[in-house]
Amino acid sequence: MRFSASVVSALTILGSVLGVNGIEERNGQLGRLLPSKINGKAGVPFVRARTTSSREVDHLYHFVQKDYLDHFADVGGLTPDQQNALDLHNAARAAVGSPPLTWDKDLTASAQVWANHLTTVGGLQHDPNPGNQGENLAARWGGDNVFYASGVQLWLNEKPLYDNQPIRVDGSPNYRDYGHYTQAVWNTTTKVGMAIATSNGATYLVARYSPPGN
Repeated sequence: MRFSASVVSALTILGSVLGVNGIEERNGQLGRLLPSKINGKAGVPFVRARTTSSREVDHLYHFVQKDYLDHFADVGGLTPDQQNALDLHNAARAAVGSPPLTWDKDLTASAQVWANHLTTVGGLQHDPNPGNQGENLAARWGGDNVFYASGVQLWLNEKPLYDNQPIRVDGSPNYRDYGHYTQAVWNTTTKVGMAIATSNGATYLVARYSPPGN
């Protein structure tokens, strides 16, 4: 990818205006793009779709699964789904010559705080003060809460929309079409942390990146 110094500088400033990226999925069925807003400004669109199926899972299974996942978090390791999400990032980055990301616990903690917040508002919402961090968001309704890898794949699916030119904020295609993908593979980003939170059948995924891209 080729990004001019002026574009990178401009996008560093625009990051505080345009906000961060969000995708909503309902069991993998993607719908029309809906522009989001932050501080009164147009931001990166959300992708929304509705669920068409549900899954019944035994309560005991949920209890055991949660205990299993919590154990991984307590000992500082990654769950299989988290590892798959990291691997997807790094495979996509390798394909464009970007160095691999490492998983960062501080970014994960930051992502968890915002994911928890999303459960209180019942939808995707940009963090108006993400600090010096990039952010991608995704959500889905229905299914289980194993959403790290499939959420990342939603962002990476934007790759065909990126034309390998300096990122544009208008025209077609532009940042609104491929901003999730370019953040995921941004060359100077070195660390990522991800977290999910669930509420009322919704699963919210937040990824934080450092240094930020876009």
